[in-house]
Amino acid sequence: MNITSLFNTGKKEKLFLDWMKNNFDVIAVIVVTIAGIFCRYKMIPYSHSDFTSYVCAWYDQLKADGGLLGLKYYTGNYNYPYPTILALLTYIPINKYYTIKGVGILFDLAMAVVSGLLCRKVYGNKYSFSAAYICVFMSPLVMLNGAYWGQCDSIYTCFILLALLFMLSEKYPLSFLIYGVAVAFKIQALFIFPLFVIIYLINKKYSILNFLLIPIGFLVTSLPGMIFSQKGIKGIYNILFSQIDEGELLSANFPNIYYWFPAQEYDLYLKVGLMFVLFTFVFICLYLQKNVNKLDNDAILGLGVWTVLCCAYLIPKMHERYGFVAEVLLLIWVMGHKKWLWYAILVITIILFSYFTVLHGYNLYLFQNMGMINIIAFVVFSLFLFSDIKKKAKIYEVS
Repeated sequence: MNITSLFNTGKKEKLFLDWMKNNFDVIAVIVVTIAGIFCRYKMIPYSHSDFTSYVCAWYDQLKADGGLLGLKYYTGNYNYPYPTILALLTYIPINKYYTIKGVGILFDLAMAVVSGLLCRKVYGNKYSFSAAYICVFMSPLVMLNGAYWGQCDSIYTCFILLALLFMLSEKYPLSFLIYGVAVAFKIQALFIFPLFVIIYLINKKYSILNFLLIPIGFLVTSLPGMIFSQKGIKGIYNILFSQIDEGELLSANFPNIYYWFPAQEYDLYLKVGLMFVLFTFVFICLYLQKNVNKLDNDAILGLGVWTVLCCAYLIPKMHERYGFVAEVLLLIWVMGHKKWLWYAILVITIILFSYFTVLHGYNLYLFQNMGMINIIAFVVFSLFLFSDIKKKAKIYEVS
C-alpha cells in the first residue's frame, strides 16, 4: 500500500463532503439556530427597568393572586393574551427571567421559520428559506428585543407574518383570523391593516366579509383572559385605551419627524399627524387603483414594509419598537432586492441606536438627525417601490 494514498480523499470522505455541499443550507440553519439560542441564553439574565417594572411586576402579581385567577386583579396595559401566558408561566417552577424570555425566544424561532416560508413563497429559489431564516433569527434587533430586553414583539409579528403567508396562499379566511390573533396580542398590529385594504381594492380576490373575521380572531384569543378576569369586553376596552393614552409625547424614542416639532403643540400635531397619515393611505389607494390591476407577492411584501413604516414615521406617540414588523419584513423583502440591502441596514442601524438609548441611557446620535435620515430614505424607498409596482403592472397588461 502506497503511504501517500492515506492522504488522498477517500470514497466515504468524498460522499460526506458532497453531502455537506448539497445540504449546506440545512447545516447553516442548524448551526445558526444553535449559535442564536446560545447568544440569547447569555442575554437572559440582563434586566431593564421596563422588564422589571412592568412584565416582572405583572408576573409577580399574577403569581401572588393564584396564576390564572390573578387575571381578575391584573392592571397592566397589555391585552389579555399576553398576561394569560404570564399567568400560565407562574405554574412553572423556574426562574421567571428564563420562562418569560423563553417564550420570546420560542417565538423568535417561530417567526424566523415563518419568515423563511414567506420568503420561499415570494422568491422561490433554493436558498430563500435559509437566507431569510438566518437574517431574521440573527438580527440584532430581534435578539435585543426579546432575550435582552424581555419584550414580546416577536409574538404578534409572528402571527402577522403567518397571516401574510396565508394571504399569499389565497387562504383568506384563515389569514384574517390569524391577523385578528396578532391584533389581540398588540394593538400596533393595526399598522399593517391598510395592506389588507389595498389588496382587497386592487386584487379583488376576497369578499369584504373576510374583515369581520379579524374581531372574531381577536375575541377568541382574548376569551381565556376575559373569563378568568371576569371583566369581559369592557376590560379589553380599558386596556386598549390605556395603551393609546400614554401621555402627551409626540415621539417616545422613535426617530421620526416629530423630534422637529415643539412638544407644547401636542394636541395640534397629534390631529394633523393622524389626518396626514389617513390622507396618505387614501392617496396611495387611489394611485394604485388607477395604475395597477394586480399586486404580485413581491409587491404585497414591499407594501407591507411601506405601510408599517408609514405609520411609525408619521403617527405621533411612537415608541422605538413600533416599527418591528417592518424591520423584519424588510429583511425578507431585500432577498428579492439585493441592491436595497443598504436600506435595510440603515433602518435597522438607526433603530439599534434608539434601542441603545433606551437600554443604556445615552444618546449615540441626535434623534432629530436620525429622524430626518429616516424620512429621506423612506421617501426614496417609496418612490422606488411604487414605480416598480407600476412598471410590473404594465408588464402584466401586455402579457
